[in-house]
Amino acid sequence: MIREALIVHARRIYSTFDFYACLGSSSDGTTISFNGYKQFIADASLAIERSNHCDNSHLDLLFVQVNSASVVAAAAAARAKGGTNRVRHLVHSFSRSEWMHMLVRLAIMRYIVPGAETDISNAVGCLMKQLVERLVPAAKQDPNSFRRKYCYIESVCKVFDRLKRSLRMLFDLYADPPGVKTPEAHVLHFHDWMKMLKDLCFFDEAFQQRDGTLIFVFSRLRVVDEESERGKRKLSTLSFEDFLEALVRVATMKALPTRAELALLGARDAGTFLIELRSNPTGYAAFVKARVRGWDDPLRQPIHRCLEHLLSLIIRTIELGMPGGSAGDVADVNVFTPAVLKNFYLKGAPNGGMGQRSGWGTVRNLTSLGTDDEDGGGAKGGSLLSMLAAVGGGSGEGGAAESRPSGEPLGAGDLTREIVSGARAWGRRGAAAAQDLSSTD
Repeated sequence: MIREALIVHARRIYSTFDFYACLGSSSDGTTISFNGYKQFIADASLAIERSNHCDNSHLDLLFVQVNSASVVAAAAAARAKGGTNRVRHLVHSFSRSEWMHMLVRLAIMRYIVPGAETDISNAVGCLMKQLVERLVPAAKQDPNSFRRKYCYIESVCKVFDRLKRSLRMLFDLYADPPGVKTPEAHVLHFHDWMKMLKDLCFFDEAFQQRDGTLIFVFSRLRVVDEESERGKRKLSTLSFEDFLEALVRVATMKALPTRAELALLGARDAGTFLIELRSNPTGYAAFVKARVRGWDDPLRQPIHRCLEHLLSLIIRTIELGMPGGSAGDVADVNVFTPAVLKNFYLKGAPNGGMGQRSGWGTVRNLTSLGTDDEDGGGAKGGSLLSMLAAVGGGSGEGGAAESRPSGEPLGAGDLTREIVSGARAWGRRGAAAAQDLSSTD
């Protein structure tokens, strides 16, 4: 019966394991450290103060007991196969099987010992119910639900089809920098994935290293036997298909403009816009802060638009590393050569992925667009369009905001001032997100 209870809650158990295995910037998401375990206990409020069987000291001891039991079992298995008693085991962390062992014993401590339940399978169900109620959304992610909703749809496949050659070359480069592996052996390790994100200058307030780690872990396919060499290899790498899924996940978390905002500013594409905006740290910080997204928050625009904008940012960032290159130089994004990508791998994006402070194209009338994007609206207070529109004839705390005649170029410095000034205007109307932005000036 315990086995059936674990099967019923398997997806939730795996998702919780994945989340807490990602605690720590150096973790590859394959084991849970003692610190991750303690964070889990705190988040789920599992310790019972002054309890005779389930306070923090008992739960600390549980961590040690589960690890010790695994060492003994591994040694016995080695002896049965004719090996030695010396078994390599991480005694300060939980594997996935140890995590499930711990949850069963924890359910006994919480519900069987005090007499709240008499059946262990029911106790496991009570424990899982508490986890659902207490844990943050990211700890309850179902990777398959995400795949069905955002990955396995025609519009996303079409976006990838247009850029498949460039993406395959990028994947192959980071999966095998020396170029010595066979195509079948091309897989992306965790440190390769994180290096790519760093080279592309992706990390900011809206998308942090922890998010990059979680995305790597959520994009892997599960294995039956995580203790086998083949299972360990699959758990620590991404195939090309996993890599594409990871990019979709990044697109849901990165701070990206909508098509309406790009049209308003006359920007060629999202990549060009963001690279130029980075040259003004205050403006970029304001833009990003308004677009910090939780794991279960709705998207500001359709997923295929998010993916288009993210891929344009990747392409334009790589263009910066080309000799004499700048964002927007290459018209056909599928023309990168191995030499160009190799140079990018070795040097990364120059100047921290910042472009020159060149002016934007023609600016439309600020009141001509009423929504974030014709495909979907955005959250109030988080729209660049809304913030800019608020500047029309108002004034910020630093003085009057000048209205801009239609057709006059909007430079990156002007964009910074208008974002912050617009945020202040929204703050006076009670928009909480915009009030937060006003502190960036």
